[in-house]
Amino acid sequence: MKKETSKDKTTMTAREVAVLIEDLRSQFKTFGEGLATLREKVEGINEALGNTMERITNIELRLTHLETKR
Repeated sequence: MKKETSKDKTTMTAREVAVLIEDLRSQFKTFGEGLATLREKVEGINEALGNTMERITNIELRLTHLETKR
């Protein structure tokens, strides 16, 4: 006969489920915040890359202008 004090390992109390859900919410919040930070960094990199490409284009135009003066 099974002991009555022994818990079935596949069932959870409502409190245990609530704790588990709260932990998952916390983890998703942390993940979301990290994702937002990453998105900001990528946007900054894209802006810097755009600025760099603009400068390179200006240098190429100046170089082309100098070459045609020869």
